[in-house]
Amino acid sequence: MSHKSYSWIFIPILFLIHLTFEGLVIYNTAHHLPEFSQVGFPTNFEQAQVFAKTFKNYLHSHYYELMLFEFSSFLFLQTWCIPGTFVFNLLGGALFGLTVGFPLCVLCNVLGAVNCYLISKYFLKDTVDNFSKSVTNYSNNENKSSSSKMGAKFSGMISNLKTKLQEHKKDLFFYLVFLRVFPGSPNWLMNLSFPHLNVPIHYFAASIALGLIPWNFFTCQAGSVISTFKSKDEIMNTSTIISFIGLAAIFLIPPIYRKIANRTAVTVQAKKVE
Repeated sequence: MSHKSYSWIFIPILFLIHLTFEGLVIYNTAHHLPEFSQVGFPTNFEQAQVFAKTFKNYLHSHYYELMLFEFSSFLFLQTWCIPGTFVFNLLGGALFGLTVGFPLCVLCNVLGAVNCYLISKYFLKDTVDNFSKSVTNYSNNENKSSSSKMGAKFSGMISNLKTKLQEHKKDLFFYLVFLRVFPGSPNWLMNLSFPHLNVPIHYFAASIALGLIPWNFFTCQAGSVISTFKSKDEIMNTSTIISFIGLAAIFLIPPIYRKIANRTAVTVQAKKVE
């Protein structure tokens, strides 16, 4: 079913509105917590450590101000595909513990991704369609500029996703969850492209809620003991990545089982006919 689309020109307006709200939240946080101006907005692991150490002592007196800052900032970054949500996953665990921080981070991930999905669905349809044509134009163009090369690369990534989704059409939900669990999957690309690849929003939201549970739990747990780590590499190490790959593979078991069962059924039926 087709839906009405709007010009991408509205996206900067939406972004400015959201940015203004986030600015007001930051201003409110700085107003109630004077040390915020010294610590600043956390954008990396080291700053997250300083932020958690500084403001953990303010939880009893400024609990809701800190929670609003965590929720609003996480949601802003996730909605607009801005790097940095890892920092707020850590802060969720560091400031609020697993009991509150874990479900809060899951909620922010889901709401932010759904926001991105809807923005892309209603305001980027024509843009994505133009990118989809760029592969053909790029291959036929002798003067290949960097912009056309970038467009072709983006379009190629979408084309690969589309092919994979078609291959797993009968087991779409399991495959979507697999993509979310698998480390290194381009979540930003999936959030932007899935509305144009016929992924229903209920599948989209549910697969994020389920598929990012391991990541949110792991990062919030790490955040709860963030002071014990010397660097981000101690959290995201090889064994952690292998664990996530193994966990992701579990969600491919139902599709594989279905394919084997179907082949077996066809073989049995063929023997009966003979």
